[in-house]
Amino acid sequence: MNVTYNNNEVPLTYTIDKEGRYVVYYNLDGSSYTGGNVLTSNTTLTELSEGQHKVTIKAKNGFGIYSENTVYFNINTTKTEKPLSLDQTSTNVIAITVIVVVAIVAVILYYRRNKLRDRV
Repeated sequence: MNVTYNNNEVPLTYTIDKEGRYVVYYNLDGSSYTGGNVLTSNTTLTELSEGQHKVTIKAKNGFGIYSENTVYFNINTTKTEKPLSLDQTSTNVIAITVIVVVAIVAVILYYRRNKLRDRV
């Protein structure tokens, strides 16, 4: 699904019809299906390293018929700076300050201009 997770724990959820008739295995990053990767219910993959990962889930019945699905995802736990976000109050204060500064500058320029006219 090409999802990026910001922690090293990823939920591993699946849905299967006729639950009791299949054995469900998972394979993380090319590891073998053997070696204890049998699932009895949804779980969470923990202590994943940074970077790209691939998980494959295989459901197999007693006749050797199976279904398999592979999903790719990324782990990126590095802290990224949040862009500056302003709430409504901060935005209003900034807008009022800008309006006041522009008004003061306009008044100063007006009086300067009139002062120059009075001298001529």
